Amino acid sequence: MVLHPVLLQLLKDWRGESIHAADTDYVFASVKNGGKTPRCGSMIVEDYLQPAAMRAKVIEVRADRKTYVDGEVVKRFGFHTLRHSLTSWMMEAGENPQIVPFCARVDESQYACALRPRLQGHQTRGPRQSAGSGVGK
Repeated sequence: MVLHPVLLQLLKDWRGESIHAADTDYVFASVKNGGKTPRCGSMIVEDYLQPAAMRAKVIEVRADRKTYVDGEVVKRFGFHTLRHSLTSWMMEAGENPQIVPFCARVDESQYACALRPRLQGHQTRGPRQSAGSGVGK
């Protein structure tokens, strides 16, 4: 498999930092299992995604110990929730509804019914504006 040079360098750098860098170890190895098994999705969500989302104020854990996304209680927060939050944020930011499914890497037909009302009221922006221009401000 051919890797982009930037990705290849990132993986080389990661191997140099990782405590599990043997040829038989997984790239993103479980520390608990000595590098012999990969980290599972729930470990990645718990150790990386949720803390990053809390720092970015995407999710909030309140005194009642419940997790909130956009003021609504969610039972779980993971990659699926993040993807749906991304599509909602893009629509609220005025992104072109026709590219939202592409950015979320989902089949456009899954969103056709949900997007139809928004497509009718969508206003086109200028060529240099994008939803990403407001991120991090």
